Order: sequence, then structure tokens, then C-alpha cells
Amino acid sequence: MMQGTATNLTVGTTARVQFQLRRFGAGVTAAIRVLPPLFATGILQGQYQEGQCMMQGWMNEGFLLKMVGACSASGFSGQYQAESPGLVQQG
Repeated sequence: MMQGTATNLTVGTTARVQFQLRRFGAGVTAAIRVLPPLFATGILQGQYQEGQCMMQGWMNEGFLLKMVGACSASGFSGQYQAESPGLVQQG
């Protein structure tokens, strides 16, 4: 499982993330766990291009997580935005 950090685009807080990342050509799927200040788990899907992952997916806690950043077999560093239907989350 790889480790990393992601900064919330809305409020500027940084969360630790843990990934199990699978690449298939230009596609990527990640089982993710986000740690404080936002606790969440889920599956993200998206694209991989030149060392960058652009992913999104519904988390088990009921909100949409969008992430973008540098990803490799050893880690992730990027940004995220968490959105509930009609509400941007503050975590």
C-alpha cells in the first residue's frame, strides 16, 4: 500500500492518504483511505498520464472525492476536493 498526502482545494488542510493503485494502460483504479482531517474510504477511477493521476469516485461516507496529483508505485502528492450532493465538505 502506498502512502501520500493530499491538500483540500477548498480549505487548504492536508490529509494523509493510503492507496492500493492499479494501472491498466492510461486508466487507473485506486482503493483509497483518507486519514485526518477527513476520514473516508472508497474506490476512485480515472486516468494516468506522465506520472499524474486524475481520479474521482464516491466514498463509502456518501460524498464524491476528486483527486489529482503526482502518483507512482511509491507514493502520491496532490490535491483533493470532497463534495456532497449540493454541499462542498470542509474536511
